Amino acid sequence: MKKYFRLHPYVKVIDGIKECALYNLFKGEVFSISKDEYRMLNDCENSIPLDEIENIDYKFISDLKDNGLGLDYETKMFVNKNIYGLPQVVNDVFKRVFLNKLFIEITNECNFNCEFCKNDNILFRKTGCKKWPSYNEKLSIEEWSEIISEAKNLGCKNFVIMGGEPFLKFKKLKEIVSLIIHFNNNDDIKIIVFTNGFLLDDEKILNYIKHNNITLCIQILADNDLTYEKISGNACVFSKVVFPTDKLKKTAVKYDLVILVSKFNENQIENIFKKFKDSNKKLEFIYPIKNKFYSEKYINLIYNRTKNFIKPSLPSFDRFSKYNNCYKNSIAISCDGLMYPCIMSRKLYLGNIRKVKLCEALIKSEDLGYSALCKDKIEGCKLCHKRYGCFDCRALEMSATNNLLGMEFCNLLHE
Repeated sequence: MKKYFRLHPYVKVIDGIKECALYNLFKGEVFSISKDEYRMLNDCENSIPLDEIENIDYKFISDLKDNGLGLDYETKMFVNKNIYGLPQVVNDVFKRVFLNKLFIEITNECNFNCEFCKNDNILFRKTGCKKWPSYNEKLSIEEWSEIISEAKNLGCKNFVIMGGEPFLKFKKLKEIVSLIIHFNNNDDIKIIVFTNGFLLDDEKILNYIKHNNITLCIQILADNDLTYEKISGNACVFSKVVFPTDKLKKTAVKYDLVILVSKFNENQIENIFKKFKDSNKKLEFIYPIKNKFYSEKYINLIYNRTKNFIKPSLPSFDRFSKYNNCYKNSIAISCDGLMYPCIMSRKLYLGNIRKVKLCEALIKSEDLGYSALCKDKIEGCKLCHKRYGCFDCRALEMSATNNLLGMEFCNLLHE
């Protein structure tokens, strides 16, 4: 009797130039497999009986079954692979403009004067504060009202408020948050504010954050006041940041910490993790792009692409296999009204909000290929078997190589 083996619907087999991979989208696991094992599974998926597959490895097949990745069948079996969302043909017919996330740069002013952050167009980090230059008059609250109203009509539920330091413009921030809540009737929206944390010792600000269910993303630069002053030019910063984070925990305010690694604090990272052991935190880096402030100690981690891997799922696999992980359904607006697909991708200009509607900017992002810039369209990525779990930063790559398809910060490509 013939025997057949088929992978489960939620398991994807992916080719690569050196290795291949199995994605278990049910458990969020990725298994590396050899080229021979990939060819063997392709034969299985094409309903070739096991005893007719050249150089069949029965132990490999048995291991897959033990790991819950597939089953044996006594007859040819059609396995309908899981599809997330609508089929592509339906999406093409009923295509609509949709905005998932709106980045709002409320100001490019900051109360810090960090050594590595100047008022220029040089990108040195992933999403976070930056004193970008402005070229036009700052947007008024009336203009922000029109923008947020259109964003609501485009289905936007995620709003990210950036700076500079947003809490320097607390009055304007409150007005913008009020507009977001008003237009959305406080229905399933998420508001995130990026901050250096220096002004969070103000009770009015803390109470406002809690009352309006705002999530904070707080940047940490050091584990002591002296290093903070060396980096930012401000005295007694660390103690002013630590105290509010302790209060945030007690008041159940949602927040995450971003520890920005540089040459100034590279020997303090472990201690920072210990001091904030009960907080959600992640490392980000000053990258070696036209600056001397990056960490030599962490240079291997800076180039380690695997640090950006996510656990694959049906939604993420569907998105990463078709679209860019950042640019799809996203618009960023600078404080003077310039639009980009990402708050850090200032070379990808989509228009001035005073002249171009949000929906037109989204369509332009689609037409220019930014939204659909998935890993299969990037030469250095498309041959990597881990590409559908990789969350890269095209803004950084473009800054380093002057090429949107650049691959400077990928150790996997250079191995």
